[in-house]
Amino acid sequence: LANLDSARAGRLASIAEDDRRSLDRLARGNPAAEDALRAAARRIHAQGVALPLLVLAGDLDSLATTAADKTLPEATRLGAIEALSQIATPAAEEAIVVVAKDPDEDDALRKAAWRARRRAARTRDRRAEEGRR
Repeated sequence: LANLDSARAGRLASIAEDDRRSLDRLARGNPAAEDALRAAARRIHAQGVALPLLVLAGDLDSLATTAADKTLPEATRLGAIEALSQIATPAAEEAIVVVAKDPDEDDALRKAAWRARRRAARTRDRRAEEGRR
């Protein structure tokens, strides 16, 4: 369906946000499904399905926006921070540092952001080392 009618697949992606296999098939490489993935990243019950796909796509903007959105529950924001640490680029680390340095944030969230930033740096270093081999 994603190859035949991407617009329809994009609409169905919002319905399939609880089924990883279906969402993966509908959303991978389909720009029409990006909005559904971004919306799912903002809901804790759908993050387990949506975040891995956003990490694969390298969707830094929506993850950074979710991580910085103070209206969302802390658990939802932590999921986005962890996803940013998996992208492991300097830009992703900077998005994590924005949350970590915010003095208005809860200390537990700030500490988790610093730990995620360190994990991202280690992952980036490990990938660079593997690339040199």
